Amino acid sequence: MASIDNSSDSVPIAALLVERATALARAEAGLALVHTRRIAVGAVGALLATIVACAFAQLALVLLVAWPVLAAHVPFANLLVGVVASLLISGAAAGAAIGTWLGVARERRNGASRDGTPRLSLSPAQDAAAGHRTASERPRAEALAERVSL
Repeated sequence: MASIDNSSDSVPIAALLVERATALARAEAGLALVHTRRIAVGAVGALLATIVACAFAQLALVLLVAWPVLAAHVPFANLLVGVVASLLISGAAAGAAIGTWLGVARERRNGASRDGTPRLSLSPAQDAAAGHRTASERPRAEALAERVSL
């Protein structure tokens, strides 16, 4: 019985190319999913922080508007603590929301520059100033026949 040689020497170059291209496509799809998941989780967290900030800001407004009515039934110190606490929680949640939204925007920009997709925010002059290559400065694309010796 003849043994089957599975070394890379016995496999045609086209088959190796297809196999490696498939593996590369799978890896890039996995990276894209991880990047998308990271952005989605950040966006959901930022949205929740925004909702909390708005809810406590509304509570502070309601307490301020209803102050004359509530002052007759609730001690002044309790009303003041309620308004101040609502404003502090609203401010903290707004700060967290702003920080998280900026993190999501930074993650989107970093992902776009890392995986080669064009960045729409930079003009060609800004792109050159940032040290990115222009189309004429990029290495010449070689044909497959030039790269692979048969």
